[in-house]
Amino acid sequence: MSELPVLVIGDKTYSSWSLRPWLLLRQAGIAFEERLLWLHRPEFRNEVARYSPSGRVPALLHDGAVIWESLAILEYINETWLQGRGWPSERKARAQARAIACEMHSGFAALRRELSLNLRRHGAALQPGHDCRAGHPARADTVAGHTRTLRQRWPVSVRSFRLR
Repeated sequence: MSELPVLVIGDKTYSSWSLRPWLLLRQAGIAFEERLLWLHRPEFRNEVARYSPSGRVPALLHDGAVIWESLAILEYINETWLQGRGWPSERKARAQARAIACEMHSGFAALRRELSLNLRRHGAALQPGHDCRAGHPARADTVAGHTRTLRQRWPVSVRSFRLR
């Protein structure tokens, strides 16, 4: 019998990287242990080094394996518990969905730098700088358009992700 997976994450209030696999595990109803490391504490670097070869969160520990980087963790979850249902079933739709996921995962550097996740920020005016305003809004609209196109072209293959 397989051991319960352990998801090592930073505070979900500030770490969108940690939030991604946490959301998929919760949405899919997969039992797991959450090991929370506080990002902005002096002991964080030493603690995360015990779990993650990259020295970053998230990391998934399962059956003796350590998987780090959120996309790799999502793929592992998909293959291990979802039998591939985490992606569209049609090959072309799946390839396009992966392209969108990769762009969202690795792109938009200025946006991430200037408008990082902070779910405790209430009423504070966000003032994105020039780098953030220069190209990200148009590209984000294009990516959203690709997502809508996927849902229209392959409605049976592409399911919407909804929280319970």
